[in-house]
Amino acid sequence: MDHLRQIALTVDEQEPGHFYWVLIESKDDARRYDEFKASPAAFGTYMEALEAGFAELRRMVNWRDGLRG
Repeated sequence: MDHLRQIALTVDEQEPGHFYWVLIESKDDARRYDEFKASPAAFGTYMEALEAGFAELRRMVNWRDGLRG
């Protein structure tokens, strides 16, 4: 079975009032994460971006086994 991927969700405010969800992934070193996927457009609030990012992550995950690859 493939390894469980280490992916985290964060929100980035690139300019005041413009929030983007960002999925970051650690490949070998759990102290280092690189951008894996990001929202193509800004959201008006932190919570909107967070919820949209979580929805994207949910679409990627197999509920039994997690996100593997």
